[in-house]
Amino acid sequence: MLGADYFTELHFAYRGSPTKEEQLEVARFLANLTEYPFMHNLKLDWWERLANPGNIPLFSSCKHLLLHPALVQGGLELIDDPDGPVKLLFVIPITADENHTLKVHGRQAFMEYLEANEVDIIAPRA
Repeated sequence: MLGADYFTELHFAYRGSPTKEEQLEVARFLANLTEYPFMHNLKLDWWERLANPGNIPLFSSCKHLLLHPALVQGGLELIDDPDGPVKLLFVIPITADENHTLKVHGRQAFMEYLEANEVDIIAPRA
């Protein structure tokens, strides 16, 4: 990726039991997402947001994506590989309200919003 001194690995989590077809939709979505930085001469990194990434499987009410670092305290974020570091990017679908909070008020306000509203970011939501 242009401007990146690292590789990336995308992770997509979903709280539920997707059907085989839904699993295939997620796989296609992630495959298409891997093309994004090369089509737009950009890099993907933690805390970046993607507006209008298309229909996000399993998350019909979410129209934006957040590339999040580890989802748990002390979770794996970086893999030291002989070819270079690999950043783990957790692909998190977010709603318009969540996107607004993050964009306008910042990361801390976003995290407080999630906690105050008991948002499970890997579960579908309205």
